[in-house]
This record gives sequence, structure tokens and C-alpha cells, in this order.
Amino acid sequence: MPASTTALIENAGYLGALSTDTVANLAGINGTPIGTQLGLGVNLPNIDAATPLIMMPTVAIVTHAPTMFQNFPYFNETLKALIETHAREINGIDLEYNMEDAATPAGHDGQEMHMPTNSKRVAVNPTITLPEVSGNLVWNFIKTWMWMMKSPDTQASILSAVETGTMSPQLFSYFSMDILFIQFDQTMRPENIIDGWFCCNMWPTGTGPFGAKRVIGQSEMPERQIPFHGILQHNPNTKAVAKIIAQGLALHTVNYNFSQPIAQSVDSSLAQMGIEQQALQDLQNYTDLTAGQ
Repeated sequence: MPASTTALIENAGYLGALSTDTVANLAGINGTPIGTQLGLGVNLPNIDAATPLIMMPTVAIVTHAPTMFQNFPYFNETLKALIETHAREINGIDLEYNMEDAATPAGHDGQEMHMPTNSKRVAVNPTITLPEVSGNLVWNFIKTWMWMMKSPDTQASILSAVETGTMSPQLFSYFSMDILFIQFDQTMRPENIIDGWFCCNMWPTGTGPFGAKRVIGQSEMPERQIPFHGILQHNPNTKAVAKIIAQGLALHTVNYNFSQPIAQSVDSSLAQMGIEQQALQDLQNYTDLTAGQ
């Protein structure tokens, strides 16, 4: 199949999230459609411009951890690990815009004319699903985070009793985190990012159930679903920041074809066992019966 040299529009302006974006050329040249395939008939020589978009799993990057974590060992590192590399699902973070309207009658047959009134972003309701690990780390981490905001016993932060010196009043940045969500395409290259947006002022609203119960003959592997509050920020600048951060991360340079093997030698505690032991025994019993003939 011949490659199309006009399948893409570069520096697409408002057709993309940024003016420098590259998008599919469905408009064609001088008004002649070249990419669409569902008109009068199929247009296979220009099928490149109709290449479908595949949405990969969104990448989450924690850009701000609660400042109340700064004096507690492993808290920032654990938060980054839980969100960026341990979470199985992050839902409720999708982008969506709605246009509200007002209606007035059009004629006498019941039809109406609609006028746009308010443009709104749909609020996010993040939920992060995390497999539980040894020591009940996930549940305890979220519980401690919530107690740092308000103890269920005193309705005051537990930090008030352990922090030395003075404490400033709680600001949003004190107890909430910010996450940058980057939607890569299949190349994972920064210049080809589809979009990027922030979810800021995020803090957990519940731990979810501990999971304790008694059912004879059954054991379970718990999984935590943690709900969060958050505020969405999405505009051309958030995508520009996503590109800058993606360039620093350089995720596209990782090649798992050359990942380190799980082992490069046999453990010393397993020496002279199995096939090695058999080989040593065979060498001891080996006799060259053809010698001298």
C-alpha cells in the first residue's frame, strides 16, 4: 500500500490541543476529502488519514505531595509508588465538557430553539484501585493520611500532638496532592502526546472496608478502592507542561528487550545439586575405554 504524504496536518492550530499539534487530515486539500472512508465509497489510496486513534493507559505523575508528609520517612516515596507504579486502576479522571442551554419556542408545532448559556467542565471523582500488600500498607497509609487531617477521636490533626514548635493553619497544599495525567499515543514519545491535564487538591475521602470477616474454608486477597476529591485543570498549557515533564521522564527510551535477567548465576546455596550434581557424578564415573586402541 503506498504511503500518503498528505495524511497529516502539521501545526494544526485549533484543530489540535496545541497549535503545534499534528492531526489527521480529514479535510483534504482545497476542500477535496482525502481521509474519510464512509462517504460514497471506500477511498483506500488515502486510508492513512483515517488511521484510528488508540488510547493507551493514562500515565499518572504525582507533582505535589502533601507538605505534612515532609517530616515522615518514606511517606513521599510511598505515595509516589502507590499512585505511579502500584495502582491497578485510576477511574473518574476523564475529560468531558458540557454546554448548558436555554430554550424558546420555534413556531407553533412544539419545536424549540436552543441557545448556549454556560460551558462547564464535568467534575472529576477519582477512585484509585490498589492491591493490598504485606503489613496492610495501603489501608494503613490512607488511614494515617486521613488522621493527619482529622483524628476521629479529637476531630483535630494527630500532627498537633507530635509536631515540635509551631504549626501553621492547614492550607490545601498541606494535606492534598496534585497529579498530572498524561495521555500518550502508542509511540510514548513526548512530541506525540495526545493531551495532558492536572487533578489538584486531591485527598482521600475514605479508606474503604478493612475486609475482616469469618467464612470457614475461605481466604481472600484484599484490594483497596480509595475515593478522592479533586479539581480538574485542563487547557493548552497543561498539555505543554505534560510534554516538558515527559521529556524529562524519557519513558520512550526504555527498552525491555534488554532488561536485566532475573539471575545470571545459580545461588551458592544450590551448588552441586540437580543437574550439576549429576554432571559431577558422571565425570567421576567416566572412563575412556578407547584409550590405547
